[in-house]
Amino acid sequence: MPGGLDDFSKRMRAHGEVISVNLNKKTRGVALAIDTLIVKAMPVDTGRAKSSVVVTVGAPALSVTEEAYFPGEKGSTSGANTQAAIDQAEDALRNRLEGEEIHININVPYIGRLNEGYSPQAQPGFIEQAVQEAVSLETGVSILSKEN
Repeated sequence: MPGGLDDFSKRMRAHGEVISVNLNKKTRGVALAIDTLIVKAMPVDTGRAKSSVVVTVGAPALSVTEEAYFPGEKGSTSGANTQAAIDQAEDALRNRLEGEEIHININVPYIGRLNEGYSPQAQPGFIEQAVQEAVSLETGVSILSKEN
């Protein structure tokens, strides 16, 4: 019978697939937004701290960032390091599968001090602020629509 339970079941499975795909897109979008806002807010001198914001999928990065993507002085390579860090996050997230953990790592030993306001370039709590802002930016994205 047209429009019966079999048809309903097929539509629900298709709808479930759309939700699953869109949820993964939204999760990747939130992670990239968090990464981007943290990197942009990160105080900069040599570029090491900006370069230490590394996104990994599946497991955290365990190594400490020893050098910037583009070493500089007094923020001279801020733009290049910001873009390199964002590019790294995009690459890491591109093939993320549904359910895989996303880790936004900041692997420099002095990140706690920076986030507490040690540098006059950033407000205390700039990491938490970036997370809150990124999540609020993505709240309007629907996971139900095929247009995502």
